[in-house]
Amino acid sequence: MKKEEELQWFMNLWLDGAIRSYGYIGGTRALRNFLRSAAKVVIENLRRMAKARGKQIVLDGTPQVMIAQMVEIENVFNIFPPGQLEMNTNGDGSITLVLHGCPYAEVCTDILTDLIKANYPRDSLPCIRSEVYAAALAPKDERRCRYQLTKFTPGYRCQSTLQFL
Repeated sequence: MKKEEELQWFMNLWLDGAIRSYGYIGGTRALRNFLRSAAKVVIENLRRMAKARGKQIVLDGTPQVMIAQMVEIENVFNIFPPGQLEMNTNGDGSITLVLHGCPYAEVCTDILTDLIKANYPRDSLPCIRSEVYAAALAPKDERRCRYQLTKFTPGYRCQSTLQFL
């Protein structure tokens, strides 16, 4: 294993441990609150990193524009390769995201399987990437955004719906 792969593997272990322990202690509601708070920190750190590189991150505009800006940021920092996200706007104003080849797949597969086996409601299952997009759509708590993971096959194709409250 290359050093970069080892680091990714180790960080996935930490992520897995944090998510599992929080989910087991507090349930899916507390877990989703934890992930939303973590996602907000991710967004702020991305802003800081971009600013240090001379790129200003402004998450502003319609939800579709903001998600497109977030995808651009992910591409700039090589977080996720291009083409991993499909976005569709629904008639009720919600947005459906289809995520392909997510790097969190290994962690999510194990966690989602365990939560389902423990009889957690499927409509409350978490999605790390959807949390980040929802946090990006709710800057500085000016508006609230929730999501529901509607289909999941981690690493292949997951789908969630984002909705403003």
